[in-house]
This record gives sequence, C-alpha cells and structure tokens, in this order.
Amino acid sequence: MVENLDPEVVAELKELGLHEETANTFKGDDLSWYCNNTPNGSYHGVLMNVLWNVNYGAGRRRDLIVFAICTPEAKPILDSQQLPMTALICCNPTKGKSSKSKINRLRRFLIQERHQIDLMKSVLILPTIKDFLWREGTEPYKIKVVRKKTNNKTVSIVTHIYSYLLKKYVETGMKFDGPDNNQLI
Repeated sequence: MVENLDPEVVAELKELGLHEETANTFKGDDLSWYCNNTPNGSYHGVLMNVLWNVNYGAGRRRDLIVFAICTPEAKPILDSQQLPMTALICCNPTKGKSSKSKINRLRRFLIQERHQIDLMKSVLILPTIKDFLWREGTEPYKIKVVRKKTNNKTVSIVTHIYSYLLKKYVETGMKFDGPDNNQLI
C-alpha cells in the first residue's frame, strides 16, 4: 500500500482505471532524476517533484526541487533521447522554520496569481512547497538554467525564477557571507 498518497492522485488513477499501487510510477519517489540534460538558457518549467534529504555525494545531504522543462502550454520538452528535460534547485536540508531558509525564499518566488497572495501576505503566510507541484492547468514558471559540474557530474541547475510578486527574475542561490547588498523593492 502506498502511504500518504495525495487524494487527487488516487482520484486520477481511478479515473484512468489504474490501481493505487501504480502511483509509485507516477510519484517519482523511487526514480532517479539526473537533471543533466537541459542546456544553458531560459525556459518554462513546472515543479514536478521535491526530494527530501537526498544523498548528494561526499557525505552531503540535500533537498532537491525538480522542474520539468516544458512549453508555455505545459507540454514537456524531450531531449534527443526522448527523455524529459529536467533541472533542479539544490537546498540544504531544513525544517523550513527560518524565514531566511532557501526553501522559504523559493516558496515566495513560486507564488502565482492563482494563490491570491500579495507581497505582504507572503511575509506572513506561504503555501507548502508541495502546493506548487504541477497539476492540470498550472501555469509554468519562467526559469533560467545553467549546466555545470558538481562532484564530477553534470547537473542542470535552475539559477533564476521569474517572481509574479516581484515582477522580475530572482536568483535562487543564496550568499551567507560578505556585504549586505539588499535593496529596497
């Protein structure tokens, strides 16, 4: 039996005439998302999975936010091997309690008009990261991707997301040391 299965996924499976156990193939929790096949550039993407506390090599654990690259109409773009193009955002594992945590910054950047949350409300309340996962009718995000080597592996990293709230691209990376370059919005 699949634990903690989203009721919407169960309903979709039943509609397709499939059993709940099939959800493992849809959830992607046991799949490996290599996220190495998207070249540098600007794309549309939908949030397709969040992988918590993943072994990222060299004894490091990371939370991975995985995007499927798509057209503006949310149709997946396939690479030359007919595999879905993907990219990711890598975060330190967190419980998401700090307003400065990367995952909370991302949640603010991912807010869209459909969430009916303005900038002030986003300081007080944020949907969970799973609320941003793709569902039928979800508008794709505008993202920028850079491919780079990490631990001798090529990875396609989402470096910027267009923020509906801020009306501009925002950097997904964070700086912890150095001068404070924050500017008023």
